[in-house]
Amino acid sequence: MHGIQVGVESLHVEETNINSISAPCWLQLVLSGLQVCTGVMVHGYPMVQHLCGGLHSFMLEHGFNSIADFKGASLPYFTTHGDLVARQQAAVAERKAAKVGLANDQNWTGDGFIAEAESMVSNKA
Repeated sequence: MHGIQVGVESLHVEETNINSISAPCWLQLVLSGLQVCTGVMVHGYPMVQHLCGGLHSFMLEHGFNSIADFKGASLPYFTTHGDLVARQQAAVAERKAAKVGLANDQNWTGDGFIAEAESMVSNKA
């Protein structure tokens, strides 16, 4: 569970189950504050050391020198559920439009059988 507070130029998150994997994800969404007090109460202070170590490993793995290097990097990919649905519908429509062959069995013609069958071969060179 997490709580999100949005300010004018900042985003602060309190996540109960924060860990070294989820912390960089939140930071990539322009996070300005990460509150871990509940995590410390549940898991003890070594949890903070693990969190810092995991964040450091993430930064080394990706060549970042500071949090500022990747803060907000995910924002261009952040969108709404409605946008994702619209993109999916457009992709399905595009695939249907590009479909080769006959739409249904009623479209078969006796004389054009060979050409119609060839139009549906998927591994044509």
